[in-house]
Amino acid sequence: MNELEAVTNITRIGEPSASIIKVASSLPPRDLVQVEKDIRGVLINNPELAEICIYCRPVGKKDGKQQFVTGPSVRFTEIGQQCFGRLWVNGYAETDPKRVLATVACFDLLTLNITFGTCSKSIIGRGGQKYSQNMIELTTNAALSIARRNALLQQMRVQLEATMGDAKASVIKKWCKNGDIKNDEAWRAISDDYKKRWGTSAADLKKLVENEGSPEDKIIMAVGVRNYLMDNHDGYEDVFGKKAVPQKKSESTGPGTGSTTEKQKYNTLSLQLDSVGKTEEKNEIIDEVCGKIAKGITEFSEADFVILNKALAKEMNDGK
Repeated sequence: MNELEAVTNITRIGEPSASIIKVASSLPPRDLVQVEKDIRGVLINNPELAEICIYCRPVGKKDGKQQFVTGPSVRFTEIGQQCFGRLWVNGYAETDPKRVLATVACFDLLTLNITFGTCSKSIIGRGGQKYSQNMIELTTNAALSIARRNALLQQMRVQLEATMGDAKASVIKKWCKNGDIKNDEAWRAISDDYKKRWGTSAADLKKLVENEGSPEDKIIMAVGVRNYLMDNHDGYEDVFGKKAVPQKKSESTGPGTGSTTEKQKYNTLSLQLDSVGKTEEKNEIIDEVCGKIAKGITEFSEADFVILNKALAKEMNDGK
């Protein structure tokens, strides 16, 4: 980003008021050592939260094999932002006929350092059709979230990189009995999770992580890719080179472990429809239900998802 673009973006995004900067500056100085300790404490004491801090995404092919990069997720930068404090973040998004471009600025109210994050996402489906308006809104929100992550990461890169090892250690502790990666139960657990969500075979998952050095690295990559797929349902083919064939989940939604929320059911049905080439039909149903309920899908309650899921399930069963 050149100087002119940076000035233009600040004008469009806006900037914190002088009163906000004055209040932030009047507080005690930021203790960066304590910031790192605070982030580490969150990760060590909450394995479930540490797990969603790992993100592993495909970045293109080399010699015909898909390459991946592992790094901090959006959730990780949000934890960092809370511990870092006194950051002002704002952004905007532009949409053209083919894609949406999000730009986010992060102002450090103490040092007045400004960082920018951008993210571009296509709004054209694999079949060449343009996304529905509802899907464009979802894609825009996703692009803004990633741009926000990128802007925050530049402000806190040192602290997040210093605590990434703690996040990974917490993940290993969760999946491996007593932190012992040699126990086959760890791999069976993550493999079963993939199979339940996307119908992934154990052989495909092992092939995906075969180039990772240690058993710990294999688990970390599997968890990171899973987080990527949960945010990018249409990315399964990029990761595994084939369409997902998720298993049908039980309709039981009773309390306790194993219960499935209506939003989770929606995610599964959405992926199933994509896998059988019914993305356009799915989008039409989502638009129709959103119109009837008079709210966007990001505002849906569990009751709203019940209505949507019935319509999607009917389409999945060819209208029966």
